[in-house]
Amino acid sequence: VFVVAPFSVADVYGTKEELPVQTAIEGFPYQGELTPLGDGYHALVVPREVRRAVGKTVGDVLRVALRHDLGERVVNLPDDLAAGLAENAASSTFFKGLTKPEQRSYVRYLKGAKTPEIRAKRLTETIYRLSIGRKRE
Repeated sequence: VFVVAPFSVADVYGTKEELPVQTAIEGFPYQGELTPLGDGYHALVVPREVRRAVGKTVGDVLRVALRHDLGERVVNLPDDLAAGLAENAASSTFFKGLTKPEQRSYVRYLKGAKTPEIRAKRLTETIYRLSIGRKRE
């Protein structure tokens, strides 16, 4: 689910690329990106956890305030993923080259496991995929 920016990111911020933003969605703080849609528009992806926190779903109207985020972006890695990356140089190098949203996608995938067994399987799969230079699909 996403919200299309009601202005030209290229005109306002001088870029057609992804733009990091700090937002308040219905007052809920969220760090995200305005991502190009390919047709001159940009959109802000609204993750499920944010939609749940603000009690909104597909088709609802949202109040969104945003500003360009000029700060350094840091993705907090779970200990098991950090350890796996530390043990595999190829995985670590590829992971560091990913965009912050791509890195967060791997973290969410790992954290979304319902059991320790599934998490271990996902961790092994993640380290392998990164080691061969494959992004999440």
